[in-house]
Amino acid sequence: MTTLPSTVQERIALPAAGATTTAPTPGELLGIIRRRAVLIAVLFFFFGGLAGGGFYAWWKYFPKYKSTGLIELITNQPQSELSVDTGRLPEREQDRFLTTQSYVVKSPAILRKVLQDDDVRKTKWFQAIPSWKDPLLALTDELVSAPLRGTSFLSISISTRHTSDPKTIVQRVMDKYRESVLEEALVPYRDRQEAATKRLSASTGALNTKRNEMKDIASKLQGGVLARGWSTISQQGLLYAQSVTQLQIQMAAISQLRDYYQAGGELTAEDQAAVEADPYVQTLRARVFNYEEERSALSKRLGARHAAIQKLDDNLNSAKSSLTVAMTEAVDQRRRAITQAAETAYQNTYTQFLAATEKLKGLEAEQKLDDRTLFEFQVVQGDVARLEEETAAMQTYVDELARVIADKSALTMRISQDPVEPLARSEPSILMLPVLVLLALMVSVGIGVGVEVLDTSVRTSQDVARFVQMPLLGVVPDADDEELAIEHVELAMLSTPHSMMAEAFRHIRANLQYSAPAARQRSIIVTSPGPDDGKTTVACNLAIAAAQGGRRVLLVDANLRRPRLQEHWAGIEDKGLTTLLIGEGQLTDLVARSSVPHLDVLGSGPMTPNPAELLGSESFLAFLHDAAQRYDQVILDTSPVLIASDPTVLATLVDGVVMVIRARANSRGAARRACGLLQSVSAHIFGIVLNAAQVTRGGYFREQLRTYYDYQPDRRDRGSSKSLPK
Repeated sequence: MTTLPSTVQERIALPAAGATTTAPTPGELLGIIRRRAVLIAVLFFFFGGLAGGGFYAWWKYFPKYKSTGLIELITNQPQSELSVDTGRLPEREQDRFLTTQSYVVKSPAILRKVLQDDDVRKTKWFQAIPSWKDPLLALTDELVSAPLRGTSFLSISISTRHTSDPKTIVQRVMDKYRESVLEEALVPYRDRQEAATKRLSASTGALNTKRNEMKDIASKLQGGVLARGWSTISQQGLLYAQSVTQLQIQMAAISQLRDYYQAGGELTAEDQAAVEADPYVQTLRARVFNYEEERSALSKRLGARHAAIQKLDDNLNSAKSSLTVAMTEAVDQRRRAITQAAETAYQNTYTQFLAATEKLKGLEAEQKLDDRTLFEFQVVQGDVARLEEETAAMQTYVDELARVIADKSALTMRISQDPVEPLARSEPSILMLPVLVLLALMVSVGIGVGVEVLDTSVRTSQDVARFVQMPLLGVVPDADDEELAIEHVELAMLSTPHSMMAEAFRHIRANLQYSAPAARQRSIIVTSPGPDDGKTTVACNLAIAAAQGGRRVLLVDANLRRPRLQEHWAGIEDKGLTTLLIGEGQLTDLVARSSVPHLDVLGSGPMTPNPAELLGSESFLAFLHDAAQRYDQVILDTSPVLIASDPTVLATLVDGVVMVIRARANSRGAARRACGLLQSVSAHIFGIVLNAAQVTRGGYFREQLRTYYDYQPDRRDRGSSKSLPK
């Protein structure tokens, strides 16, 4: 077992904080699109076909033809008393008038007259209206009436499936609108103007009365009246009241500060810095540091019970006690200084408070005589403001009505463009076809990316860094994607040493060696979140790789619930780890010598009903200590973390853990829970091995596999092969 301190820095760093985001980067989005290219292509052909077919059906069987008519509307201002010229409404009011008339065109009264016209009833548009739908609603929905911005024109248009219908309908709408507007334009405006003028006269009289009343009250105020209705006395009283309030707040803050430090409250960072700057405190802190450095240097050469070490410990404890006393005295001195300063500030503020209070009381006495008059002034002032607002609004309303009413006519109307029979279809536009195709592509890409994003399994090394947030020791390719035929992946390092899988385990061995000092990885357990994740494969090949690297390795089947090493290693007897733990055998007698130099294998032994208790016993600690003395590295294949408690028990006894996650089989949540269970018992996780990473379009190993085998010697030296998936 290792005896090195746990502060040794590891050389494989955890992912950066920025890697924890769940939003894919642009590069990852491109990778997703490459991997889902087939699905996106199929969806694009499907949705693109629907878009193209729908557009063709729309173009062939449901075209629309549009006809438009223009009416020029000009509202006239009335003749002024000193001029004979007739003016025009301002542009802003003209636009508002045209917008109003666009709604008048589609009013039910006018549209009902249009629908009663014989020519309209003979159109194919009218005859095609379903029996269940009101023709008035159909015409209201399809007729478009809108002003042309920046002009005096009102546009009226409609689109139908037959070329001759829109011209007839628009022409009849324009005729009925002109007849209706010219007859009724003046009546409502004159009635409104008469009523508004009476209300304006009454409001003006009330306003003048209130203004005179306000002047009388203002002359009675002793100190005069400010613009907002406050007297000079009340204004001064307000200032003194604010001053008294501010002084009270200051006194409360100073008193709170004084009481806080008197009660022994914690010092601020600035106060703590002042205490630390005390020369005597600095001298004692330097003395403690020197003793600690001297003791650290001697402890490397002498034992903990050596007399020199004990003497240094006594000196160190004495220095620390002196430092504590000095810090306490410095803190008390700082508190006393702050408390005294706060008391002085409190007395000064209290003197100012008394002076301001006396002045305020004097002003309040004077103000009592003037309060009632000031209140009456404020009430009348509010009435004046309200009446002024009402009068101004009423005057604006009367002026707007006067602009609309002309001497003889409210508006000038002229047909600027008669509707004509359309020469070409208006809908659909050919420009909509590329838009529909682009929309089909966007939907296809969105579905493809959504399928990938909704997949919560761990698939790539980027998923390990982002979601599991653990260092990555290596990635093992899927055996089905290998170019060389691998019969037993558990012994890939022996059967196919030139394969990409074997090379992946060599990378894992190198990363593991540099993840911590050799003395801190004497004993390692290999586990996974669930069964069939490939932990036995990783344990076997990692043991072979370490042995081939020159280390003496013991591979132990510590999976007492479902052992698997005996299926892959010859010579493993029925007796094994459990036999040793119950004291019926020795390690040297139970291990099996493998065909790999420097590699021994220890089977699980007979099944036991209490594997977790047996693995956490003192006998297992003794076995682990003995094995660490005989071998450079002990690798234990264990049960899955989320299935059994054995790995969490073993993780507290060994130097570290290698977590195996099977690509596309383990979910991100399962991987995080497995690592969390180990971290909850303070286990040291060396890193993650991503197993069975598949070759897919845009995947991790696609180009790497091709480049690796192209770089290798002639295939005749490497056995049979199979082609790499496209």
